[in-house]
Amino acid sequence: MTKRILALALVAGCGTDSAPTGDDDASPPPTYWQDVEPLFYTNCKSCHTAGGIGPFAIDDPAAAIAYAPLIAAQVSAKTMPPWPPGGDTPPLLHARTLTQTQIDTIAAWAAGGAQLGDPTNQQPHQEPEVIDIGPTELGFDIGVDYVPDTSLSDDYNCFLADLGTTSLRMATGFRVTPGNRAIVHHVIVGLFDGADRDALVALDAQTPNRAGWPCVGGLVPAGTAARQVGSLGAWVPGVSAVAFPTGTGNPIPAGAVAVIQMHYNLRGGSDPDRTRVDVALAPAADNATLVPLGGVGLIKHDLYIPANTTPVAFEQSLTVSQWRALRGLAPFASGHGYALGAGGHMHYIGHRITVTRTNASGTSTLLDIPAWSFHWQGQYQYVSPIQIDNTDTLAIRCEYDNSDANRLALGLTPNMTVTWGEGTEDEMCLGGLQVVERLP
Repeated sequence: MTKRILALALVAGCGTDSAPTGDDDASPPPTYWQDVEPLFYTNCKSCHTAGGIGPFAIDDPAAAIAYAPLIAAQVSAKTMPPWPPGGDTPPLLHARTLTQTQIDTIAAWAAGGAQLGDPTNQQPHQEPEVIDIGPTELGFDIGVDYVPDTSLSDDYNCFLADLGTTSLRMATGFRVTPGNRAIVHHVIVGLFDGADRDALVALDAQTPNRAGWPCVGGLVPAGTAARQVGSLGAWVPGVSAVAFPTGTGNPIPAGAVAVIQMHYNLRGGSDPDRTRVDVALAPAADNATLVPLGGVGLIKHDLYIPANTTPVAFEQSLTVSQWRALRGLAPFASGHGYALGAGGHMHYIGHRITVTRTNASGTSTLLDIPAWSFHWQGQYQYVSPIQIDNTDTLAIRCEYDNSDANRLALGLTPNMTVTWGEGTEDEMCLGGLQVVERLP
């Protein structure tokens, strides 16, 4: 949010209690209590509330009225609620989107003077979606009361956590509880081989003046002698929990350790955080009955993005069998598996990321994020599984905007050539599918 937009929003919010003038026969404009507050309650309040990650409390009528022009602009542009997938992406579960009618109602409310309405005649609310993962058996946190680095606007820091598992367990979901909701922007949890714990401890020790280690590009820097053996997944504000598809589970090997990537947005202050993760585990006796979740990854390494250029695009493709062979895996035994979800990763100057599948029937989109934002990353689950054959060709396309105008808008150094790397101003091009060998 620029200072100019914020100033305009505040000025435009002054004096909005007065009734609009115009044609007496026109329908009255929407009001806060009767029309838009129920929409805010269901779709926005989980972040935009006192102490939340949102920059203002949308459940505070005075704040909502003051920010009405900005709210209308954001929802009309579909940048809020944050839901990056678009284009031809297959239908996804747990979508955080507004209907066009809801968007039009909010826009009409702002245009009509952001009327308050009658607080004694509030309309019924639809409760936000709550994902129930059931009881949890495994819990851990980041290990310290972490004070973010105030020299940064966004602090990406990773922490090592011991899990204490002595046998293989299958996770069926997880819940994240931020210690400081005002700054926790997203959480990613990766699983590493317990035999590599010492290498991760040594990585932590490289920054003796702060807990954990900085990790903008990935969970561990390239060259770290630690092997990732799995992942719980990603969490973002507004999500009550992450549940894996029914009948599936994420394997947690015996003795595995977790690396927790925390993204702190310092717009919410710099008070300490101690975020906690709780994991639902299937009974050990059910391990054999659950279908293990796996992945297929796509990486384009050799990136070279000249200074002050846009758009610049890179592609990488391979068949499913080729990818599995690269990982030392046999092709799907039945000739095919199923994709249950997808995700992607770029850095700041990423503009668009697309994952496609090509076979005899043509090319179809598996994930399209047409307006990439580094700060709104996630993993997405399909409403219906998508069959993926061994002979299918999977492709990733990453587009970048390395223009000086874009770099300055993002607070980056202008006139820089960008290549692959882990650093803040380097770039990446990663895509992945969550897959199973068979349907549960």
